[in-house]
Amino acid sequence: MQKICQQLVESAMALGADAADAICMETTSIGANVYDGEVESFTHSLMRGAGVRVIKDQRVGYAYTENPEEIASTAQAALQSAAITDADPAACIFEGPGIESTALPVQEMDEAAVVQAALQLFAALKARGAVNTQGCEAETEQSRIWFANSAGVCGSYGQNASALVAQPVAKKGDWTDSNWAFDVAETMDALDIESTAQRAMDRTMAYYGATSIPSGKMPVVLAGEAMADLLQAFVPVFSADQAQKGLSFLKGKEGQVIAKPDITLWDDPQHPTLPFATPFDGEGMPTHKKAVIDHGTLTTLLHSATTAKRAGVAPTGNARRGYSSSVVIGPYYFYIEPGHDDAQVLYEKAQNGVFIKEVSGLHAGVNAVSGDFSLLSKGQRIVDGQLGAPVEQIVLSGNFYALLQSVEGIGNDLYMGIPSGMCFGSPSLLVSGLSIAGQ
Repeated sequence: MQKICQQLVESAMALGADAADAICMETTSIGANVYDGEVESFTHSLMRGAGVRVIKDQRVGYAYTENPEEIASTAQAALQSAAITDADPAACIFEGPGIESTALPVQEMDEAAVVQAALQLFAALKARGAVNTQGCEAETEQSRIWFANSAGVCGSYGQNASALVAQPVAKKGDWTDSNWAFDVAETMDALDIESTAQRAMDRTMAYYGATSIPSGKMPVVLAGEAMADLLQAFVPVFSADQAQKGLSFLKGKEGQVIAKPDITLWDDPQHPTLPFATPFDGEGMPTHKKAVIDHGTLTTLLHSATTAKRAGVAPTGNARRGYSSSVVIGPYYFYIEPGHDDAQVLYEKAQNGVFIKEVSGLHAGVNAVSGDFSLLSKGQRIVDGQLGAPVEQIVLSGNFYALLQSVEGIGNDLYMGIPSGMCFGSPSLLVSGLSIAGQ
């Protein structure tokens, strides 16, 4: 596949491209889903493809193929694509130092182990009182990525990841609910079936007897999961491309204070808790850990080579790309650094308010340009500094940028979401003056 990358680049250059880069990917995945104690679905798939990007007369074109015998025609298609796009004087490829290849993963893909894990997960859920499941999945995946460009940069790396996803259904009298939990690790053997089942059932039963609460502005403790979901919803505002298009409030705010001094927001492509690392981005640039917000100050937006050239800064290694897609900008593991307060300290600081465990409706209830959000939420009351009864049917409203300026406490916990190309994380945060619409 490395040879195919280089051949795509060479073909594009021979056909008249000013610059070119290519990416090849191969992913093998095995997955099983159990329903009512039986394997409902099973997949064993192989995805393999190659994509090329060309620059010709400041115009960018893309094409891809899943047939290794179509190298010349794929390069030609990319040039034809470039001919009908608008010129961009900043269009460029990465021309920095060479990247080092890492060992490609060699791991036996065991179908029986995946099926057995899904069946064991179902049994663990039933043992804890689940009447059935909406989903009970185990999967494992092995990916390999190769890169080459016309500036002589080339390299490869691989990733292994396995996961469990449990979605039990619980029933108590006329009450029925479902929730979910997951576990991710580098190998199937490292997954914790019992813990995943317990967390899924705890979450499912958490809102039994839940009611709404009176509306008003109040202190809110956002669980790490809820804050991580907000980060994911607002991640476009940290993209230099969005800022340069005028679609981010953060445009031109590098070096300015945008959050409380205790807030540091990291982007880390090789965090030790992740089951995989990403040593270079979709343009071949080496990746690195960076503080996007450092003690309240916005230090950088996330850049590709092109947006960095427009801004006159160094690229940050955040060009994301699959073999069949164009370059987009995104983080890797995007998380707020934990603080020093345990959960009980945050509740005591809040005194009376609400602990928000989960938010939903992120696609409809978030305006990434203005920063406003209005989200259906679930959680628990906070009464006299103590967690109280469960609550649901409430709507949490506020503004993301104002929220960053209103953090009054940071937990020492750290929630990490499902790694799926990008991963988002946060500790629990105490935020003053958020609006709750309830009964």
